[in-house]
Amino acid sequence: MISTISMAMLGLAALCFATRLVLGPTIPDRLLALDGVLLCIVGGLGVQIARGGSTIVVGVMVVIAVVAFVGAAMAARFIERRGA
Repeated sequence: MISTISMAMLGLAALCFATRLVLGPTIPDRLLALDGVLLCIVGGLGVQIARGGSTIVVGVMVVIAVVAFVGAAMAARFIERRGA
């Protein structure tokens, strides 16, 4: 029950982030939205692990989290050098 509610709320949050990703007027807005979507994906995988007890997708969670962090850092560096 709680996992279903958690997945629904994460899905709603991902939908809101995706809307900001499409409509965001600036690059930093879109960057934050993309990070939010990836965070919702990692959270959803965490809920799936808690629901099923299988730890097979932990590696996938770590890879997504690292890619999100490195991508955000690189984009922030690009924005800082560009001066926007």
